[in-house]
Amino acid sequence: MSDEVNARSEMRCDSHRRATQDGDIPIWSESPSSMRVILSTRGFDADAAQIRHPGTTPNTRLIRPSLGLRPAQVKEGDSLTTSASSTTVSVLGTGNMGSAIVRTLLASGHRVVAWNRTAEKARPLVEHGAEVVSAVADAVHDADLTIVCLATTDATRETLGGVAEHLAGRDVLNLTTGTPDDATSVSDWATQAGIRYLDGVIAAYPHQLGAVDARILVSGDAELWERHREVVIALAGSSTHVGENPSAGNVIDAGLTGAFYMSSLVAFVEATRFMNAAGVSNTTIAEQVEYATAVLAHQMLDALRQIDAQDFETDQATVDVFAHTSAAFAHGMGAVGDASMITATADLFARAARAGLGEKSLAALHMLSSN
Repeated sequence: MSDEVNARSEMRCDSHRRATQDGDIPIWSESPSSMRVILSTRGFDADAAQIRHPGTTPNTRLIRPSLGLRPAQVKEGDSLTTSASSTTVSVLGTGNMGSAIVRTLLASGHRVVAWNRTAEKARPLVEHGAEVVSAVADAVHDADLTIVCLATTDATRETLGGVAEHLAGRDVLNLTTGTPDDATSVSDWATQAGIRYLDGVIAAYPHQLGAVDARILVSGDAELWERHREVVIALAGSSTHVGENPSAGNVIDAGLTGAFYMSSLVAFVEATRFMNAAGVSNTTIAEQVEYATAVLAHQMLDALRQIDAQDFETDQATVDVFAHTSAAFAHGMGAVGDASMITATADLFARAARAGLGEKSLAALHMLSSN
């Protein structure tokens, strides 16, 4: 057996051993937007995932306990309902996401006043019960909470800046997509203007709003979050406060959505192109996805444990093994077509090996910034 085959075999066996060793219990996610995932119960709370409790039937979800809500069974596809008392919410921006926010809040019993730069685009929301106004000041002047969902941070600054005197002493939740620096700068401006400010990231598509497993990551003052928590939960049932730093949600968004999720999907498309070129059907690939993502989920949690402990010793696959194998994969895939993702991965493993991490576990890549 060649060194390359040995290396591949060691990596696969390592993944299988880690995903099935004693103490690991399969916990299945039944979310329609995700594959079933195996998680370890050791050192991690099952609350970290959407879970199916042994006492529930298939197509039943549980609300995550950390939200402070009583666990309640919700059938697959059901929307989340809330017992929150009705509040007045102004929504600035009624594009696809903003309109979904308005409809969801109305469905949960809140009064909603909506504004959009192009007023006629907001008119259809009147049929759902929204009050549509043509001036931003009219939208925000008596709102308990103003939610901003505009196209850019510049548009947010311009819109809020024009009604700063109306917002002084009031509460704003900014859900406009932006960078961590954007969140910090808008928060600083709001503080100077006397506006109580929360920043948020919508980790869902418009059609998912109102569902128990949709999520908004909110950052900023914890007391302000608690004040408006039920409104946010009405929008997305698994929403959570991720930190006092107003940029925290955007940092997580850049890390998990950008660096991880987007890169993972690009790598998957690259891999699929290579396999298709070799005659492997997408039906066959689909049969492997569940196992691959289950192993990936376990390895991610295992990496977090190692990073927390700063313990990268391993008797399983080492950085040297990954470096050798990824280089072989990059060479083979590059002979067929573009292999940018695996080539970049192989280069990273080679860099780690040169930095003296060759005998460590894959999670030791976390140390590269200090080498």
